[in-house]
Amino acid sequence: MRFQIALLCILSMTACAPQKDSISLTAAPGQQAIIRDGVPALVSSKKNIVFLRPLDARQESGGRPKFVVAMYNRGNAPATFRMSDLRVEMLQPRHASIKVYTHAELADEVETERNTRLFLAALSGAAGAVSAASAGTTYTSGSYGYSTPYGTGSGFYTGSSYNPGLAQAAINANNDRTLNTMASIESSAQNALTTLRATILKDHTLMPNEWHGGVIVLDPPEMSKEGAQYQISLWLDGEEHVFTVSQRSS
Repeated sequence: MRFQIALLCILSMTACAPQKDSISLTAAPGQQAIIRDGVPALVSSKKNIVFLRPLDARQESGGRPKFVVAMYNRGNAPATFRMSDLRVEMLQPRHASIKVYTHAELADEVETERNTRLFLAALSGAAGAVSAASAGTTYTSGSYGYSTPYGTGSGFYTGSSYNPGLAQAAINANNDRTLNTMASIESSAQNALTTLRATILKDHTLMPNEWHGGVIVLDPPEMSKEGAQYQISLWLDGEEHVFTVSQRSS
C-alpha cells in the first residue's frame, strides 16, 4: 500500500513537471568532445581556445537556452571579445537568426519586472489602506415594536460607532504588510541583478594567457517534430569558432 502511494506521488510530480528538451553538441574538425560535470561540451582549438557547453543537458521546453562559454588567449598580445562577435544561426527547421541577450537587456528585464511588481504592490497597499480605515467602524441594525393605549407599531433602526484604536491597528498592519512585500520584491530583484553581473558573458579584453567566460542566453529556437539545429559562432582575435547544437524534445 505504501509503495502504491509513493508511486502515485511520483507519477503526479512527473505529470506536473515542465517538459524538457535535450541539448547535444556535434564536434567539427579541430574540436574535441568532452564531458564536464556530466554535461557534454566541446573544445575548439585554433590559435586560441574556445569552450562551449549547455548550462544543463536538459533545459525547459520553450525556455531560453543557456550555454557556458569560455575563451583562452594563447597569443602574445591582448585580444578583445565583444558580444557583437557572437552570433547564433538556426539551420533546422529553417534558416534564421536567433537573438543572443546582452547583460544590459537581461538587467533591464529584471528592473522592468521589479517596477511592475512594486507598482502592483503599491496599488494593493492603497486598497488595503481604504479597507483598514473603515475597520474601526461598527454598524448595528435591528427592529423594534411598541404598544401604547393608542395602538401598537414596529420599526427598524440602524446605527454606527467608531473605534479609532481598532482602525489605527488595521492601518499599521496594512502598512507593515505593504512595506514587507515591497522589500521582498526589491531584495529578489537585487539578487537577480547580482547573479546576472556575476554570470552573464560580457565584452572583455583577454590578456595573454588569460581565461574569460560566462553564460549566454538565447531566444527559444523554432522547433519542428525533429527538433531544432543551430550554430553558435564566436569570433576572437580574427578567428571564428563554430559550434553545432541540436535541441530535441525529451
